[in-house]
Amino acid sequence: MSAIILDVLPIFILILIGWVIVRSGLMASNVGDALSEFVFKIAVPLLLFRTIAEADFHGASPFRLWIVYFSGVAITWTAGHIAATRLFNRDERIGVLAGVSSAFANNVFIGLPLVQRTVGDEGLVALSILLAVHLPVMMVAGTVLMEHAERKIAGKSDRSMIFVLRQIAVNLIRNPL
Repeated sequence: MSAIILDVLPIFILILIGWVIVRSGLMASNVGDALSEFVFKIAVPLLLFRTIAEADFHGASPFRLWIVYFSGVAITWTAGHIAATRLFNRDERIGVLAGVSSAFANNVFIGLPLVQRTVGDEGLVALSILLAVHLPVMMVAGTVLMEHAERKIAGKSDRSMIFVLRQIAVNLIRNPL
């Protein structure tokens, strides 16, 4: 128990320190936005690139890791979707949003430091392999399911699936991660 606290607590203390600094007026909140943008657009992509480029995979395939991870994602997504649509009687669009929200983990800002502290560099390699495909898979699945839900509820949509997939591809190319 104390090992968990020693690994997790410093991350949340750092978050608390940032919040206190902004709340007390020592720093403006837009500084945090700028730092967050730097981390998201420059620091994390460089960390992921370096980690994967220097990783020794020992001839192992990432497919087993992806299967296990995305099985959990699918179960969580489905549970969120079912809870929203059946338990709270919301429409399919809200169900898609609830599913995505349930399954989309904060693997970058919380996951990376937590895995580094608890597992070390080998854990970073595994998480980097997951992050390399997490956003594209989640973006494609979420957008396609939302388009399907929109067509089901609102009727015919003007946008073809080819157009939607092309738009997703453009967004993925522009995304730094």
